[in-house]
Amino acid sequence: ADRFPDEIYDVTAWSLPLAFGVDCLATVGPVEVASAPWSGAPLAGQVIGGRAKVAYLVPGQDAALPALLSWLRKGLRIHVADRDFRMGDNDCPRGTLILRTSENPDTLHDTMKQAAKDPGLRILASNTGLVSDGAQLGGPHVKWVRPPKAALLVDRPASYAAGHTWYLFDQVWRYPITRVAGSNWGRLDLGAYNVLVLPDGDYGGREGPGEKDAGRLRQWISEGGTLILIKRAALWATQKPVALLSAQAKNKAAAAQTGVNPAADKPTADSPAEPASQPADPSPGVFLRASVFREHWLTFGCPDAVDVFYQGNVILTPPDASKGRGLVTLAAPSDVLTSGFCWPETLELVAQTPYLLHESQGAGHVVAFTDDPNFRAMYPATQRLFLNAVLFGPGH
Repeated sequence: ADRFPDEIYDVTAWSLPLAFGVDCLATVGPVEVASAPWSGAPLAGQVIGGRAKVAYLVPGQDAALPALLSWLRKGLRIHVADRDFRMGDNDCPRGTLILRTSENPDTLHDTMKQAAKDPGLRILASNTGLVSDGAQLGGPHVKWVRPPKAALLVDRPASYAAGHTWYLFDQVWRYPITRVAGSNWGRLDLGAYNVLVLPDGDYGGREGPGEKDAGRLRQWISEGGTLILIKRAALWATQKPVALLSAQAKNKAAAAQTGVNPAADKPTADSPAEPASQPADPSPGVFLRASVFREHWLTFGCPDAVDVFYQGNVILTPPDASKGRGLVTLAAPSDVLTSGFCWPETLELVAQTPYLLHESQGAGHVVAFTDDPNFRAMYPATQRLFLNAVLFGPGH
């Protein structure tokens, strides 16, 4: 109420099951469970059907994405299904990877056997291109996974939090990404890349990109680029001179912040007028419940609902319906808080707003997150959404 900072140390929600997106059961007493010690070895996968004559089909679960990155580094040609299909008696959900034997080297079978052994993938070898139902292997709902050529903004105006994403590319995903200092952004040859990542940062300051930079980005997107905006980068993109996103910032009224009646308290020289609105009080780090629009390539591999980690106060309205949509949308106020502490007014503001937004612009995409999906590199459930943007944006 007196506008002093809070004294909350670090985040207020710590939960490995929520971070990893797995179910967890709680008990109030001892439970007898039939079990055996785990050796620590990876779960065994298999290639079903032996050597494929037509294609190998890989359901797009989380373990498939590191394998996909490895295959792209090796130069394999891979497609992805935007819709469910059935091959014989096997269900292949949307996001299933397709590696055609005619487009890849003769060593493809050995590569598939190794992938089944290491990440424990279940791979279906198909001797026909005729599906039982759903998307045809050569139809319009199967897209080429165009290898991403990605660049990441680092240094000012980007926050040090860019290191979370850099670490994941460099040490976890083992996929190359070009780091570009903010001072060199204006001289970057955008045509050399098909994915650009603007991490959280102070984009409104003197060191931030200007209208000319926004114009270059707009042209690059229209020609097929995928721009990924994180947190305050997404907020910057909503501003009128930039206008890379049709969504708008959602703030709280100044009267609600101060608890005064603006009509009764007239401003003076010592007490200037309050602005029309103020950003919400920052969330100190909580898990929020969200629903998922699954009929989109950005949500491959996601369930109907997820718990997303949220820290900060970037809150956006849904985008213009003619341009895009929210793909991961936070729940109603009574259901949105899963774990941790958040200011009640902030919860009211953030409820039923998008966590993940997508807009099509020309041949390209703008993907925006209202918080960092790669925060501390410790939330695989939201890292999946980020990886989907990087891997599948260029081919869509």
